[in-house]
Amino acid sequence: MRGLSLVELMIGLAIGLVLSLGMVTMITGTSRGFRDIDESARMQEGAADALRYIGDSVRLAGFYGFAGAQTTQVELPQPVPNAGQEVDTQADCGSAGNPPQVNWALPTDAQATPIRGGANIAVADVNGLYPCILETNFVGGTVLVTRGATGVRVVDPTPLTDLQDAPLVPDTMYVQADPLRGAILFRGGTARLATLRAAGQVRTTVDGLNPAVDAPLFEYSAHVYYVRPCSRPLNPPGCTANDDAGRPIPTLVRQQLQGRTMVEVPLVQGVERIGILYGIDNDGDGRAETQALLPGAADWANVVSVRVAVLMRSLTPNSTFNDAGKRYDLTGGNAAAFTCNPVVVNECQFQRRVFVQSFQVRNVAGRRGAL
Repeated sequence: MRGLSLVELMIGLAIGLVLSLGMVTMITGTSRGFRDIDESARMQEGAADALRYIGDSVRLAGFYGFAGAQTTQVELPQPVPNAGQEVDTQADCGSAGNPPQVNWALPTDAQATPIRGGANIAVADVNGLYPCILETNFVGGTVLVTRGATGVRVVDPTPLTDLQDAPLVPDTMYVQADPLRGAILFRGGTARLATLRAAGQVRTTVDGLNPAVDAPLFEYSAHVYYVRPCSRPLNPPGCTANDDAGRPIPTLVRQQLQGRTMVEVPLVQGVERIGILYGIDNDGDGRAETQALLPGAADWANVVSVRVAVLMRSLTPNSTFNDAGKRYDLTGGNAAAFTCNPVVVNECQFQRRVFVQSFQVRNVAGRRGAL
């Protein structure tokens, strides 16, 4: 009457163990479910960011200010006639294998179209094609290039007059255009603008109240998108297997023109691959009739849309998940599908999703549709 028998004690312990096991199982399942949902949400957020970055660049590609319907290139004027060209870049992405070799980032000839790219590029070949991209910072595959001005207009401290007092940053590239004479690209600094004005190169426009005022100025931009095998290099600039705490995280990065130099900027973690299909306008109506993984040399100027697919990968592996044997097609069968390599430790234990969005190259499509 004062205690428990051995049988009763054992039964109580057994019931307690069963209840504890059920509680642990429930907590483990809830934790795993939360982790899976959290990883899926992170992949969706990362894909949205990646597509937004790329989409913004594609939409602005070919924008050179208030240019005419047929303006697809810009001029590099000589501030002093017959004195040579002073506009150039430093640490450019151009090469003999990816012409033009000099001033590749600047849209000055038929090769420097607003949209360009590469597909199925081997890691060993990328630096020869794009010298600004290190082999250690490239996973292989796709490179996307966009060129054009930003959509932010340079503020004129004295409205409706000339832009002589505009805050132009030295060595930064600017675009100015009018519908009749097209666009010019020049380096910042008020002295340079004054020299261009003396040479009759400054573009003007008419607003109805103040005829022949200076045309708006926009900062020029060049972007090169690709996937880097790590997020934070321990010893910049190159990636190694020791980065990101020994588990390198593939990251969408871009080279962007800062001043006169191409600089690598990380954008979104977890982007494992990107796939691009280019929509080509064959009849001049501004709409794409065909798609290509890699347009011919004469077709780059006719690219009016870009279909972007991003393969997102979870940031941490899951020991209970196996991705081996799954194929991720980013280009509709135009290039080999991605599969994880089971030989690489943990590579097939990451969750993956493909996200796709198409973007119009508005400035090119709009011009062609207006002709």
